[in-house]
Amino acid sequence: MARGHVPGPQSDAWEKAREAIAGPWPEALVEMDLAYWSDPISCERKSRPGVRTLAETWGWGKTKASDFIRAWDTRQSADTSRTVGGQAADTRPTANASNPATSGQSADTSRTVGGQPLVDTRARSSLVSRLSEEQQAPKAARTPPGWEEAVEVYQTVYRPAIGKRVHPPLQPDRGNGRHLATLLKRHGVDETVRLLRHCATSPKRSYLREQGYDLQTVVRHSADYLDDAINEAPRPRPAPDVVVYAPPPPELDSTPESRAALRAIIGGRRAS
Repeated sequence: MARGHVPGPQSDAWEKAREAIAGPWPEALVEMDLAYWSDPISCERKSRPGVRTLAETWGWGKTKASDFIRAWDTRQSADTSRTVGGQAADTRPTANASNPATSGQSADTSRTVGGQPLVDTRARSSLVSRLSEEQQAPKAARTPPGWEEAVEVYQTVYRPAIGKRVHPPLQPDRGNGRHLATLLKRHGVDETVRLLRHCATSPKRSYLREQGYDLQTVVRHSADYLDDAINEAPRPRPAPDVVVYAPPPPELDSTPESRAALRAIIGGRRAS
């Protein structure tokens, strides 16, 4: 990457952009930030922040940031002492720099090494503007599978059970929407719906409803609550045994006539 200062008119833009860029930063942006702090014109002679502050801004670990800064400073020292075409680097403004209006270039773009500008100011300006726009543009959060069904049960079953009104539109990346998305990713839509209904109706979860606990508590204990929900689910009862009454056969009837007929049959068999 070309190294040098960020031109003066872009200093405010870069300050705002570096606050908005989410970490961890790629090395290219880190080098750009170090180049900004290394040039007194760009940073208006402010001192470069310490390693800890830079590491927090970049989203890096302190050790990684310290090693990178040390290596970058070493390269900068080598570049300063390096000659171009057998001559020392010419960092003096060119003749055109004294009159930007006639040259069409600002004094910042005329700083040269061997006749070449240190920084492509137009590319740098475009990058800073693009980064600012990307960071400020709202990003639609992705909803997990089963989101609509889970939201409906949460709004119509769980929220009334804990004595709260319908929640404003949920977003899967913030607040209770984030907790609901966590349940869906952890258990799936069927088990999440079962869990919400269990917490809204089970006697074991009465304290949730009495205290008005929302999804943060449910997420924290979701595995245990789901086990209870499964164990409390009604099991299908086995079909009852069907008892069919069958009258005794005639030969076992205890009436006198039956006994007489049975003796006659027995006697006939013996005679034969």
